[in-house]
Amino acid sequence: MSLALASNPLRPACGSASGGHEHRVAFYDNETFLAESVAAFAGAALRDGDAAIVVATAMHRTAFESVLRASGVDVTTAVDEGRYLTFDAAECLASFMAGGAPHAERFADMAGAMIERAGDGRRRVVVYGEMVALLLDAGDVSAAIVLEELWNDLGTVHEFELLCAYPMRAFEDSAGAEAFGRICATHSAVIPSEEYSLLDDPNEQERVVARLQQETVALRADVARLHAEQEIVAELAGLDTLTGVDVPAAETWVGRLRRTLGEDRLELDCQPIIPLTGGAAREDLLLRMVTRDGSVVGEDEFLPAAQKFGLRAEIDRWIIARAARLAALGQIVQVHLSAASTLDPRLLGLVEYELRAVRAPAAHVIFELSATALNSGGAAGRTFVKGLHKLGCGLSLADFRTGEGNFEYLQHLPAQSLKIEAGLVRDLPDDPANQHLVRAIVKLARSIGIDTIADGVQDAQTLALLRAYGVDYAQGDFIRHPLCTTVNANAPS
Repeated sequence: MSLALASNPLRPACGSASGGHEHRVAFYDNETFLAESVAAFAGAALRDGDAAIVVATAMHRTAFESVLRASGVDVTTAVDEGRYLTFDAAECLASFMAGGAPHAERFADMAGAMIERAGDGRRRVVVYGEMVALLLDAGDVSAAIVLEELWNDLGTVHEFELLCAYPMRAFEDSAGAEAFGRICATHSAVIPSEEYSLLDDPNEQERVVARLQQETVALRADVARLHAEQEIVAELAGLDTLTGVDVPAAETWVGRLRRTLGEDRLELDCQPIIPLTGGAAREDLLLRMVTRDGSVVGEDEFLPAAQKFGLRAEIDRWIIARAARLAALGQIVQVHLSAASTLDPRLLGLVEYELRAVRAPAAHVIFELSATALNSGGAAGRTFVKGLHKLGCGLSLADFRTGEGNFEYLQHLPAQSLKIEAGLVRDLPDDPANQHLVRAIVKLARSIGIDTIADGVQDAQTLALLRAYGVDYAQGDFIRHPLCTTVNANAPS
């Protein structure tokens, strides 16, 4: 796909009747379109001798500059003259966030200084920013809206044109549809995604709009049917009975989970993972649901339902935010993620944002993932793992057994540890076959430089055997039952 820069609807509105502040939002389906669109927006200003500011991720900044140069813009000269300024979106965002929300004065000081520096008192300034998109990726729609409005407030003080951009994949569910409407309302102009934007013929544009309207009606009908079917399946499967939850029996897990998330009634329990052969202790983060009457429900009871009804990704985002804050306090934490979340291309950006927001050491966050799930996830799973490694986070492979081909691809994953399945550990003193398997796992792991963690330690005899076999870490109720830790994701960093 190639975008004609001269006719792109994202070009700056030179001499716009709207005055000194034009605030537009673009939606895109692929990265190539985004790069060409932002290059058109910034390139028009740079060609006219004006200034452009780009606040984006490192990957996007590189892509934008490549397209700018390919289109004939003298980027080097523009940088030397102070007319092309680039900043890291996550770093800028972290500099003015406070209490989980953008701080108005800090933002105004930071962004105002950028604009004054680029404008130099005489140049027109255009700004592209994707800090709002990072907030949306993190699931914080309210903070994204606040930041959009702060940009509008800044437009009453400084003259500049602003373009924000969001990937369309961020608006795939009903919550995304609501966010989409709220975001559009904060902008002076809305640019549709590439399918519409690349059409010059008004008749073709109208056909696209009509088709999208028809698809929306059909999709809403499908969603309504799906919700009805889910309610029936949930009740037939007995998912409407939950020990300790004082709610009518007719309610299903879907409503309960949504209310739990909305009322922030999830919490994390920490179970220590202790070193047996040296090294630093870490905490295994286990999820719990607190019901309205104060009862506590373990993750094994509700996570399968969350996975079934598409809520696991939202829960994983919640966990990542809390884990980053524990890491910022000096703890080394081990975080469980679902296989589906590792296939989401937005998740790495969320991890990076949460770590930066609280200045947490990436090495203090270890993600525990299923080796089998990673293997079945193909290229997407491997990309996620490599991205974690690049950020500096650790990787531990969960529920490890021999005889499943795991070691065949284990050598190609940047894992620091693997967790021996609890079923192999619980009856270890009385099970010679499991003793043999545990020793084999330790020997093979050590041969490729990977630590081992034994889960499910129930007694002193088992712990002694694990030490004798050379297992590096252990956890279980014998060592300590999980203890609750309360972490406020909105606490100031």
